[in-house]
This record gives sequence, structure tokens and C-alpha cells, in this order.
Amino acid sequence: MATSSYPKGFIAKRTPKAALGDAVLGAASNVKGTVRSEAPITLAGVAGRDALIDVKTQKVVLHLRVFYVGDRQYQVLVVAPAGQENGTAAKAFLGSFKLGQ
Repeated sequence: MATSSYPKGFIAKRTPKAALGDAVLGAASNVKGTVRSEAPITLAGVAGRDALIDVKTQKVVLHLRVFYVGDRQYQVLVVAPAGQENGTAAKAFLGSFKLGQ
């Protein structure tokens, strides 16, 4: 899990869809990966994005969930061998995430 704080009002200048989409694309770019899928998700009433990013050079998949609360970004991420990104352990870990922790 990672958090990032942005200057006051920075996120509000953008649409939630754009900010979340850019977060997914940024994560993919950072690992030289390809976004396989991306879908809206909600946690505690907060809109977010759930994405799978293939990293072929490492033969792994990143399962990313990202949310914004005000000017704070929350990311929870599972890195798993291809085919295990939605396994029992990955789902349990992702499901254990709570905003504000």
C-alpha cells in the first residue's frame, strides 16, 4: 500500500476519471507494462479504479487499485506471477485494504 499527497486543490482541478486513469497509466509506464484491463471500483463510497497491468519482461502481473480522497492518493498493489493475479491470496490482500490506513 502506498499513499501520495498532492498540493491542496491539485486533484480537484481534474475530473476523477482523468486522475484515476492517469494513475493507472503512470503505474504501467513505471514498470514498462501494458494495461490489460481497467474498471471502476468503489470502496467506502469512494470511486476508484481496479486495473491489471502485464509486465512481460518479468512475467508478472500487477493488480492495482487506486483511490483519491481529497488530495491524497491511495494505492494497493499485488505483484503476482501471471495467472495468479486474481488468486485467493491476491483477493484476500486487496480486500483487506481500508481507506485512511
